[in-house]
Amino acid sequence: MDQKQEEEAAAHTEQFESIPWSSLVPDADPRTRRILIIVATVVAGVVIGLIGGRLIRSTTQSGVVVLPSVGAAESVAVPAPAAVPPPTSPIAAQPATPTTVVLAESIQTPLPPRLFSEADLMAVLPEEEMRAAVMRAEWFVTDFFTIDGGSSSAGDITDALPDGHAAVPLPHQSTEAGISYVEWARAYRLEPLGPARYRVFVAFRTLGGPAVGNLTRAPVRAVTVDVEVGPDGATAVSDFPSPTPPPATLALTPVEVTEMDAPPEVLADALQAATTVGSDAAPFLAGLDATGWRVVVLVGDASGLRWPLVVRP
Repeated sequence: MDQKQEEEAAAHTEQFESIPWSSLVPDADPRTRRILIIVATVVAGVVIGLIGGRLIRSTTQSGVVVLPSVGAAESVAVPAPAAVPPPTSPIAAQPATPTTVVLAESIQTPLPPRLFSEADLMAVLPEEEMRAAVMRAEWFVTDFFTIDGGSSSAGDITDALPDGHAAVPLPHQSTEAGISYVEWARAYRLEPLGPARYRVFVAFRTLGGPAVGNLTRAPVRAVTVDVEVGPDGATAVSDFPSPTPPPATLALTPVEVTEMDAPPEVLADALQAATTVGSDAAPFLAGLDATGWRVVVLVGDASGLRWPLVVRP
């Protein structure tokens, strides 16, 4: 290749030069850079001041700080530190207020388990006391008014009473003829007289007469019996029974029934229900009341008597 050809080849070759990027950006003004730094510092100070002021206010308003403790539980009043925001913060400093410091042990320590004594475990509950008093009163009335010529003993009466009552003559010790059976005895009222002491109102009815073959049913009578209940549930009667009027009978408005012939299926259901009580059942009266059909059925039993019963099919 001659010199001329080399010159032409060099003329067609492209040449590239590296230009730094910094040379493309104009130099920043030193004053602008300083302003940006100051603005960033002020913004950071304001954010820190807002967060710090909020935390300090939440602590001073609640007034309770829980600290771990290994000693006895106690409360100590200490001053809370005042909030000091940065100079550029718009939040004013919070005033210092006393803060109550409660040791964690005073909150988390459970109550010690209660130890029950043997007397506590054996103590009778009030409901059991009342049931025991009612039982003893009905029992005592049944024994007291029952004389059957041998099976009842005056000892059953005196054993339930305190010492000194044995000097009073009892009909159970009499040699005179006489029979008395307690048909039923029911307590209908209870009055507390003091700790473990109750006055029980008992209604009862007796069958009595000069001999077994000549007994009559006496009217319902009532007495009060004072009963004491011991810690272990034992009971005793403190004195002889005292007379009291029996409970009165409440006067009710008669049932309004419109008499009419009942359908065959209603009568059949009524007679079927009556067979659970007796035999030879027969309808006597039927009608309608406020609740529906009311059928009066006569039912017989082994005595040869017939008893009127009401059936509501």
